[in-house]
Amino acid sequence: MYESDPHYDYESELDFHRYTEIERIRGEESSQPIIASGISGPFVMAHLHHDALGMDVYLFGETHIAFECPPTNTRVDVYLDNLLKTSPKFIDLFIETHVLMRPIEIYTSGLDYMRQMFLPCIVDRSRCPYKNARVHFNDMRSERSSKDGESDLDVYDDEFLDFIESSLPFDAWLAHLKTRAGSQDVSEFLLSGLMGVPRIAKNVNRSRFKDQLIAFIREQIDIHLALQQAFSIQALVLDIYSLARMFKDFGAGSNKPRYAENVIVYAGAWHVKRHCKFLYSLGFKAVEGSRSSGDNMCLDMSSIKQPLFTLRGNAAEIDLGEVKKEGGKKRKREDVVDLTRPPRKGPKTRGRLRGSTSKK
Repeated sequence: MYESDPHYDYESELDFHRYTEIERIRGEESSQPIIASGISGPFVMAHLHHDALGMDVYLFGETHIAFECPPTNTRVDVYLDNLLKTSPKFIDLFIETHVLMRPIEIYTSGLDYMRQMFLPCIVDRSRCPYKNARVHFNDMRSERSSKDGESDLDVYDDEFLDFIESSLPFDAWLAHLKTRAGSQDVSEFLLSGLMGVPRIAKNVNRSRFKDQLIAFIREQIDIHLALQQAFSIQALVLDIYSLARMFKDFGAGSNKPRYAENVIVYAGAWHVKRHCKFLYSLGFKAVEGSRSSGDNMCLDMSSIKQPLFTLRGNAAEIDLGEVKKEGGKKRKREDVVDLTRPPRKGPKTRGRLRGSTSKK
């Protein structure tokens, strides 16, 4: 067991059963990739490709609510666990989670299962069972201190992050923001605050698209200030860190690729939407996509080429008829991957990680 994790009591029955379930899944015969007709957890998926960079990115989006899917569906954590064990490709997996996790009492959303399945790779990389993958946490909005009050994450500018997570009404929040910014432009103040977080700055500065990413985040700040969406600005903490690492120079000299080429992102749908916008701005093209036909977290995978990372190209090379139809009308591929609207809210997820504020 993973004794190095200070947050788990493996003697407790709850954690023992959680641990043994994950080990059972990992211990099952996995020499063959799963070809799933459907996946439980996300409701939308987009596959983007960039020829010059040689990159393929699969983005799975959910709304952090419970799912009830057909028994023929494969749960998303089981599907991706199998992929990381069977794919000949080296895969970089990004999960909307933070490094200092707490036990989840009740699993309901796909993200709950994802966090638990890939926990060892996040809290102790030396115990990560996937030899052909990097698993990344990308959410720094909560749990910045361990239960003992000290951690390597305490180098963050907690005052700034706590401030932009404020639940004040927008007018009061903006007034406070202007006071803190002083003579500085509000957008520049927020951007400099993000770049003042050491771990964000380190990864942005090592990104191949540093200038484009900074310009994109500045644009997003301006948009959400105009729309009076303080929470969307707060959510940028995840997006800038995730996108910076996606294009990070990890350095030479190891047995892992210097740059990510085969990427999977699992996050809230609005984070995924913002990721797609940035990728489009870099010249990525849509290859394929799918979206659930109803208000559920049950993704139809029947039209998606599997195993993942076996199809390259762009939308112009693929018949649009391959995209799932709704109401007898073909949807443009951009509608599939732009993720403009999640389904209506369902039952709220119980057992959310303490301190988590993410709803996007």
